[in-house]
Amino acid sequence: MDSGEARLQPIADSFSAFAGTPPTKIESVEAHASGRVIARLSSENFGTVIGSHEPDWAEASAFLYLARHFKSHKLPVPQIFFVDQSQQIVLMEDLGRETLYDVLCHQRIEGAEVTESVEDLYHRALNDLPKFQYEAGRLVDFARCHPVPEFSPTDMRADCQLFLNSFVDVTGIRGNRPALEGELALLVDLLTKDTQWDTFMYRDFQSRNIMVRDGTLGYIDFQGGRRGPLAYDVASLLYQSRAGLSAGMRARLLTSYCQAAAAIPQFDEDLFRSEFDKWVIIRLLQAVGRAGELGFRKKKELFWSGLPKGLALLQTVLHSERLSFQPIALRDYVDALIELLPSEPQRN
Repeated sequence: MDSGEARLQPIADSFSAFAGTPPTKIESVEAHASGRVIARLSSENFGTVIGSHEPDWAEASAFLYLARHFKSHKLPVPQIFFVDQSQQIVLMEDLGRETLYDVLCHQRIEGAEVTESVEDLYHRALNDLPKFQYEAGRLVDFARCHPVPEFSPTDMRADCQLFLNSFVDVTGIRGNRPALEGELALLVDLLTKDTQWDTFMYRDFQSRNIMVRDGTLGYIDFQGGRRGPLAYDVASLLYQSRAGLSAGMRARLLTSYCQAAAAIPQFDEDLFRSEFDKWVIIRLLQAVGRAGELGFRKKKELFWSGLPKGLALLQTVLHSERLSFQPIALRDYVDALIELLPSEPQRN
């Protein structure tokens, strides 16, 4: 048995305990940024099942709670079949092999406009989002979320600091550091002043976490969810740098979300739109900072190769004339990073 098979064996053993028979086939599934070991297991009686070894059981417990909660509200998330806490194994429903991001890539050439059928999938995802955020989300016991119950100013400052640590400190790039830190602090203050949320924030609502099978959508990787703002999840989907959505498509999708979110009693579309670009900046700082951390420090190729697109999208947003918040120092730093980092970065 090689090391890859050895890593999957505990999952296969848990499947045997659940199904009463060993799997006929077991395939490794890429976990991307996660430390989990994930497998797709097949059998004649159960079809395919996803098995996961969860090294962080606190995180797994949050996932199990949220999955069962959302399932009870008839949302398309994986059904939990079997839990072996002693081995830290979870068996769950297989929602398919293709993500929305896969479908997007398969149906368009780089730089071309997204096809109508793919855009329709995005509209449908945004129609489902308020169901997670409010219909089921307002009933979440946020004390059971992990690692924190709420998206607080502390979380936002940590996301900003991640960007500073991953790029500004690592590269040693010069600029007005006090002004940059002041702008980031002001951004957090503007978004959290006199604000109390009673809605669920998915935290990573992006196309790699939306499964597509036979034209239906399914949702995964919500274990980092917590109480938080509506706009963050919308920004996560519309401003995923690898997806490369056009400005026109983003505008249509934003309108689509606002129509769906009108069912939320406290939703104020004018206020939502006026603050949306600030949430886009916060989300991009987190996404780019995380990609920098995993790319620069942990050498994960998926994130390393995506750095230029992430920084380019952040640069585009910061140079928008319509931006309600003008972080000049941040814009200067990002411009300098774009000059420093080649379009095909080398790790040295």
